[in-house]
Amino acid sequence: MTPRAESFLPGRPMAVIVDLGIRGKVALVAAASQGLGRATAMAFAREGCKVAICARNAGPLNAAANAIRTETNAEVVAVPADVMRTDGVTSFVDGAIRAFGGIDILVPNAGGPPAGSFETLTDEQWAKGWELTFLSTVRLVRSSLPSMRQRHGGAVVAILSMSVRQPIDNLVLSNALRLGIVGALKSLAREVAKDRIRVNGVAPGWIATDRTVELPGGTGEPPTRGRTGCAPPGDPAGPHGEGGGGRRPDRVPRLGPGCVHHGRNRAD
Repeated sequence: MTPRAESFLPGRPMAVIVDLGIRGKVALVAAASQGLGRATAMAFAREGCKVAICARNAGPLNAAANAIRTETNAEVVAVPADVMRTDGVTSFVDGAIRAFGGIDILVPNAGGPPAGSFETLTDEQWAKGWELTFLSTVRLVRSSLPSMRQRHGGAVVAILSMSVRQPIDNLVLSNALRLGIVGALKSLAREVAKDRIRVNGVAPGWIATDRTVELPGGTGEPPTRGRTGCAPPGDPAGPHGEGGGGRRPDRVPRLGPGCVHHGRNRAD
């Protein structure tokens, strides 16, 4: 193996090779045609995983799959699916199991809900946000657990937002729904620990993707921090693949170190 040049600390290459022990594992990453979803799928492929990805639009999805195969030589299956729909989740999970025989790692992910203040958001927007952000996570996890149990362990790593620690102005839907996911994941972690299944949530900070640029007031540049230390106006976890934006050509999404840990058991 060749030492990697990447590092979470700028200008400091990794001096020690770290084997994450996931070579040959099957990783499912939802909403992975662009943005953080695509970056996550690429990272798993580089570690030697077999990767299944999904997104609503087949064109960008297949382009992402081809790019991952070309760079990593990994086995990649692309399943066009909308995780906002029950049948879309079923199609994605079943397609991955047919292709690779099971599931070891699941990354629930979806496009960010629309921006808005408490009084301006309609019931319809709340309902759609619930389906997109919360229920997609519940359905993906619920559909994947039986396969993980059959394989005597696994891992769930949900992509959230730093808004679970500090609300972001004008992103009430994201603030509320992602906190709900944290509560669900904490409960789930206690229930599945006996099955050797880890449950975690990643709470990334500012990521310059199309989603953050498209939000009202967005520029794609890290804003000046206010008294709370937040980074409005963009939803840092909004650019989740096909559903919510994508990687800007001049920027590579990086997975930040902020995590919400819910399960500590080792699932090999």
